[in-house]
Amino acid sequence: MHDGQYGMSVITNEQNKHFGIEDYENGMKDGKVYNTPEERIEDFAKYRMDSDYVDTLHGGYYNGAAPGNKTTGITVSYASDPAWGSKVAGHMYRADKALGKKDLNKYQLGITNTPRVKVYPTPAASISYLYHFSRTNLGVNDAFGYPVIITDSKAGYYQIISELKAEDDKYNGIGWILEENVTKIN
Repeated sequence: MHDGQYGMSVITNEQNKHFGIEDYENGMKDGKVYNTPEERIEDFAKYRMDSDYVDTLHGGYYNGAAPGNKTTGITVSYASDPAWGSKVAGHMYRADKALGKKDLNKYQLGITNTPRVKVYPTPAASISYLYHFSRTNLGVNDAFGYPVIITDSKAGYYQIISELKAEDDKYNGIGWILEENVTKIN
């Protein structure tokens, strides 16, 4: 929607570059040209999604599932445009709105507001924790952090779901975090 201008850009139509990848700002003759849209989609699925975006250990562009900002999310290493994440989030909002607002406010969202926030298996701090949000630079005036879904509240803790998870995969991103370490955003 964004990088291919809703499928209407010259690069999308002449070179079958539907995802804006390998499109360079210095001219549309640079980068790889695809003969068909199917060829581009297959290339993207095989060689980009797994290796660059989904592989959290080795993916060059993976810094979070959310469109994000220049601190966390897809935008950190991917886009040269610092407002790319906001623009993509706008497209997502408009698509959801057109489809009946099925996602809008479905979940209580939050964002961590301090570095190295620990996530615990129960609503009580302990020496043992499941994982932590490791990025220590929270952005301009500490304004940005990691996005989470808040599912419950108990004894000063929020139960959250995040894209991060315990190394043993037992908790799949679900855990408890001190309420003071999360700011609700919707």
